[in-house]
Amino acid sequence: MLASLFKITFKENFSLKRIFGFDIKQNKLKALLIGFAIIWGLGATFLGIGFLFFDLGAILEAQNQTEVLLNFVYVYLIGMTALMTLFRANYYIFQYKDYAFLGPLPIKPVIIMITKMLVMMVVLYIPNFIMTLPLIFVYFFYQGISIISLIMLILGFLLIPMLPIVLVSFLSLLIARLTARLRHKNLFNIIIMVGIMIAYMLFSFTSVSSEDVNPLLAQASALEGLSAIYSPLRWFVNSVHQQSWLDLLFLFGSHAGIFTLFLFVVSKLAIKTNQWGQVVITKSNKKGYKVASSSLLKTLVNKEFRKFFASPLYALNCGVGIVIMLVFAVMSLFSRHAFGDFMPLLAQEGISVAFPIIILVGFCVAMTYTPAISLSLEGKNMWIIKSMPVKAVTIMWGKILYNLLMIVPTSILAIILMSIGLGLNLWDIAALLGWTISFSVSISLFDACLNLLFPKITFTNETEVVKQSIAALFAIFGGFFLLALNGVPYFMLTPLIGSPLAIVVLVGINAILCGPLGLFIIKKSAYYIGKL
Repeated sequence: MLASLFKITFKENFSLKRIFGFDIKQNKLKALLIGFAIIWGLGATFLGIGFLFFDLGAILEAQNQTEVLLNFVYVYLIGMTALMTLFRANYYIFQYKDYAFLGPLPIKPVIIMITKMLVMMVVLYIPNFIMTLPLIFVYFFYQGISIISLIMLILGFLLIPMLPIVLVSFLSLLIARLTARLRHKNLFNIIIMVGIMIAYMLFSFTSVSSEDVNPLLAQASALEGLSAIYSPLRWFVNSVHQQSWLDLLFLFGSHAGIFTLFLFVVSKLAIKTNQWGQVVITKSNKKGYKVASSSLLKTLVNKEFRKFFASPLYALNCGVGIVIMLVFAVMSLFSRHAFGDFMPLLAQEGISVAFPIIILVGFCVAMTYTPAISLSLEGKNMWIIKSMPVKAVTIMWGKILYNLLMIVPTSILAIILMSIGLGLNLWDIAALLGWTISFSVSISLFDACLNLLFPKITFTNETEVVKQSIAALFAIFGGFFLLALNGVPYFMLTPLIGSPLAIVVLVGINAILCGPLGLFIIKKSAYYIGKL
């Protein structure tokens, strides 16, 4: 039963048509372009991470401490797994969409639990592999490859994520149980998750050393101290570096044992939580339901607002950039000493203080990609959109405007706070305010074009659209590319014409980009939405 259910679920979630959102046999050119873009993104990731750790590996080899690289592998696997599980566990395990179908079937709860968990773990292992592969390559490059060590590392790679999956899934279960009977449970979920994210960010920021040392070396020293007090990290390093089967056995018992126990203990609670998730909590009152008329665009924006906060997964993934931006903006006021240590380094390199603001704000704006997925999230309700007496382009303008209402006021506030905290002059502040508006518009238009080109309206789980769709992937990588189109010219022009004028040039670049993007939406929205 387990094998059959897993096979069906795996095929449903990971078929090429499900991943790409279209039949690749009928759209070979589009599939080829998407494949090229994915390879390019992976290559950039490998080179970026690999370059940093290749240099660190040379330093550690000279000190005969290459095993420290394995500390990074373990901790990165723990951190990435915990973060990804925080966003996924609730939807994969405790509130999955096909409960109404699976629940009545004569299948044991533990079988359903194991199947859902395995599917989620496949989703987690893929990005974990991508992010840690450069570290693993650097380790074996300097240490020398050994078949036994490689086997140990593969087994450790499979075991390490189990512990954070259990801990974070249990946390998600507690949140789901506590909020299941609340009327506004989605809003409470969002608030709790955002609180956890802010606490983690504050801890990470305050724990960074301000000494004038290589940050990776500082992290390496901290991880060595951690390995002395945290046995599972030491077991992993010893099993790979010293080829210790006993340490591997300890690692297996501590991770796989707890993971197995979790599956059997929590399976019935997961079913119960899914049952509660089917209940809609309402509030009775004696007043009639009133519908207030408003303008068409305002109605569409309000619709996007309700959809955003109705899904914690959607809100957290597309709202994380705003949270990061506001946290750093506030900290620039109350932790000036931490940023103050950073300013002399910029001045020494001839870089304006406005440059890190552009990078941070641009990065956070790129992470807010609602226009790239909001059309896909209409899903089975797409027929309602198509049957309304509303032009397709107007529907797209509503989705774009909602994204702008999220990021523009937040970006303006963040720039003002950071400018005050970092002591920018009025000319730089005015130029930055104009830039953030132009960049927000260009990236919102770009994301909307992606959703028209790569819609994914057939899905069983919102995670497929929000985190795994081609449009979402291109929105993130494409957003970083647009940020590079702003950052590189600014870096090159600032020494020649000064920071304010360089920022004005960026405004012009974004305005030029908005032209063809906006024209595509105006001309092609009816065509692409009509095909859905």
